[in-house]
Amino acid sequence: ANPTVANAGWTGAVSILVLCAIVAAALYWQRAADLLGRALDGLTRLLRLKADASGAFHRLRADTAGVVRTRWPGLSLGMVFFLGFQWAIMAVCMQATGAWPGPAESIAVFALSRVLTSALITPSGAGIMESGVAALLIAFGVESTPAIATALLFGFWTYTIEIPFGGLALGAWALLRRRNGRNAGAEPPSAISKAT
Repeated sequence: ANPTVANAGWTGAVSILVLCAIVAAALYWQRAADLLGRALDGLTRLLRLKADASGAFHRLRADTAGVVRTRWPGLSLGMVFFLGFQWAIMAVCMQATGAWPGPAESIAVFALSRVLTSALITPSGAGIMESGVAALLIAFGVESTPAIATALLFGFWTYTIEIPFGGLALGAWALLRRRNGRNAGAEPPSAISKAT
């Protein structure tokens, strides 16, 4: 649609692919995990941090592998529903502003928005994502005013509703998990075994 947006899209796409390749290699191959652990140790030494980066990474790797191995269907389904819900929000924004380009085009605009949020130019792709959404809608034949309104509405949803609400939900989950862990530790062993 426009060279700046296209370059940001390519940057985001390549960043995602590189990150996925590194994480996948580290999850599946011990040699790659050891190499990444040594790189993290080197980085902590360079930054003069007192942390066992490779040990923390290997614990995270083991925990992640266990979760993915046992819960991949639920995680995958959750992501499909989450992305579907986000696309529906964008579709509502498009309908409300009169910028509906069609189902296939709306999915393409949504996909570009998700890639541009990972462009490491601004935090969370702020400004980049909105510009890309508006530019692609305009390229699909939508007038500029509704296209920009859609981009701003969806950006508003992302940055002022979705992220803060997600942060609050994560905080509540962490506090409840911590409290439940303390309560489980305080119960006598006989009560714990009966509960399970």
